Amino acid sequence: MNQRISEEGAVAYMANLPVWEIVERLKQQGHPVEESLSAGAFVCNHLFYSVMHHLESSKGDFWMDFIHLPLLPEQSGEFPRKPTLDRESQGKTIIAAIEEARNLWPN
Repeated sequence: MNQRISEEGAVAYMANLPVWEIVERLKQQGHPVEESLSAGAFVCNHLFYSVMHHLESSKGDFWMDFIHLPLLPEQSGEFPRKPTLDRESQGKTIIAAIEEARNLWPN
């Protein structure tokens, strides 16, 4: 933690999708979502950084975001007081997020 992932890359990368707009649209549809300014401090952060660094290096036209899902209800015993969401609701929310991103993609 608190170490650079790559000396050649940026110190940090931000998602370049309109996250707040997608989150608002999903909330209006009744999905239990919230925005975050961090993919986390472990594997998720490293994965997001690595993908963004690769995409930035390729100079392509892309949008990138990271969706962090809550625990499944059956995992709550191992991580008490953490939010949970059933698998079906997670799937519906992911599909809705992808659709909203596609709707906002510049044509």
